[in-house]
Amino acid sequence: MRSIETDHIEMRLNALLHRKKINDESTLVYLLFLSRNLLERGNFPTLPTLKFYCTFGLNAPLCRADARSFLEMVSPILTGADGLDKQDALKTFLTLKQFQKELRTLLQSFSPDLSVCEDSQWVEYLKLYSKAVQDSKLILEEAIQASSPERLAVKKLTIRPAAQIPFDDLAATIYPMLWEIEYEDGRVGRVYLENTVLARSHVQLMANQQSGMVE
Repeated sequence: MRSIETDHIEMRLNALLHRKKINDESTLVYLLFLSRNLLERGNFPTLPTLKFYCTFGLNAPLCRADARSFLEMVSPILTGADGLDKQDALKTFLTLKQFQKELRTLLQSFSPDLSVCEDSQWVEYLKLYSKAVQDSKLILEEAIQASSPERLAVKKLTIRPAAQIPFDDLAATIYPMLWEIEYEDGRVGRVYLENTVLARSHVQLMANQQSGMVE
């Protein structure tokens, strides 16, 4: 059942989109804040990419359930598992094109103004997003167990932004991020994401001054 709070958030979002272009960082942050609030009301389809980018842009924590869901989605990368059954989902998960698509899905459910999602404005939106996210840090401490003895069990994942990027390939690009992983056995690993689909990413392991690759 819809709530008065949901209707109020939609009215605020409609007013924001109708009266102002998203042309400054504070307006963008407000849009992210209202969008995430709507998603948390549970009256909309599951939009995991949008929720991640809203949370990251706000420098806010994911709730425990969302943190668990995110880690389970990317667990084939973090634990070194094959995860062939999840490869299709990983190909688009966290791409900026999926971010754009899911924001449009959210807004079109109640708003006639979708101009922020049009390609010409979307590039400007992403430039503002890159400023908003530059000091963000997302820490996920929901443990992910290894699927087999030779795989890695995750203790903690910290996500930070990396360098800003030219937004010329929105279909393939993932916003530049550095993932720092702490494992239950004391080892640490890193994943650097930029201009790649998530399914092709891999962890660089570091232990005892040694480096190795987990495919």
